[in-house]
Amino acid sequence: MNSSPGHDTAMAPPRLHEGRATRAEAEAGNFRRSRLRALIQKVEVVENPQFTVAYEQWPVQHRTRVSVTTDNGECLVGESGGAKGDLSNPKSDTEISTKFRDEIRPRFGLMRAKEFIMKDAYSFDATDEGAMASYRRMYDAYTRIFNRCGLKNFPVEADTGVIGGNYSHEFMVPAETCENDVVYCDACGYAANIEKATSGVPATAARDAGPAPEKFATPGVVTIEALAKEPYKVPANRQIKTLIYLADSQPVIVLIRGDDQLNETKFMARTGAVEARPATPDEIFALLGAHPGSLGAVANVPAHVKVLADERLRGANDMTTGANEDGFHLKSVSLERDIRVTSWHDLRTVKEGEPCAKCAKPLKIQRAIEVGHVFKLGTKYSEKLNARSEERRVGKECRSRWSPYH
Repeated sequence: MNSSPGHDTAMAPPRLHEGRATRAEAEAGNFRRSRLRALIQKVEVVENPQFTVAYEQWPVQHRTRVSVTTDNGECLVGESGGAKGDLSNPKSDTEISTKFRDEIRPRFGLMRAKEFIMKDAYSFDATDEGAMASYRRMYDAYTRIFNRCGLKNFPVEADTGVIGGNYSHEFMVPAETCENDVVYCDACGYAANIEKATSGVPATAARDAGPAPEKFATPGVVTIEALAKEPYKVPANRQIKTLIYLADSQPVIVLIRGDDQLNETKFMARTGAVEARPATPDEIFALLGAHPGSLGAVANVPAHVKVLADERLRGANDMTTGANEDGFHLKSVSLERDIRVTSWHDLRTVKEGEPCAKCAKPLKIQRAIEVGHVFKLGTKYSEKLNARSEERRVGKECRSRWSPYH
């Protein structure tokens, strides 16, 4: 890169991109997420605790430990404690210790092995303004630390994953051998992990369409590329790609344009799912009565199945999609007329060269490794644990705002 992207990234309100894992590794990842979901559910059912509750990853030596405030109004932060009740001034705690993490596989030598030394910090504040100030201080401290280490680093907007919240930044160091793709703009400083990145790519152009979808035979045509060839000649940007996923075991239909790729991290964030995977051909046939290559969302869609569509398809018409009948497709399809869309979201993966959403200049993509991650979680966990503190300056009780920094 000619310049370090992201140094001017605005602190504006803003996971399955784990590299090229094998099926066995992906299944192992689903198992780990199941363990995490079980822990989250365990936290959610805590009722009227009269003691400090600790979040623990799983029973292994050197596990991650985070203490939190509960009903008694006492705040014991991390391992050292020290924050008691009153949040008139922000409270923070830092821990540096050996950690164990059940990685799918060791990555990048000493940096991402199963056992490693890690710094954790946590801040507690009484107000959103205070939480943002604590976040900014830690964000600035990370920047200074990495600069003093001589690392060419840049902060990027990031997905928060199952930890929750909607405001997060990762600190990245460029490295071509790493697994993270960072999207950035040299012109305005925008930078984001590809799991979070957006672009200013235009919506699908509207065209004149027929009064109703028309079914036509497409024997043996089961790919976007095949439908784009003779004799059909339907370009990929006029096709609707229909994907079937199981999100926390519930079927979901996903619609994106034929020349786009689904971003699974965005999909999981929009559905709130902890586990998600593509449905198998047998599961798809049982649901829609057709096999992959002939799928669509115009007909034969069970009423209980949600249909999520990418924003790039909003208002699109004269499109072509599968007929949910093997060997047939439908043309002259209008998204809003012919398909029951449950909700519209940004679901696609950004491509290099697309216009920046902020300044319209071309976006670039750089591979990098994450060396730090800061989150602003708000009251998500304090609400679940009924954690509260007294804010003496205003003389009232309030929910604490928690932010972790790794």
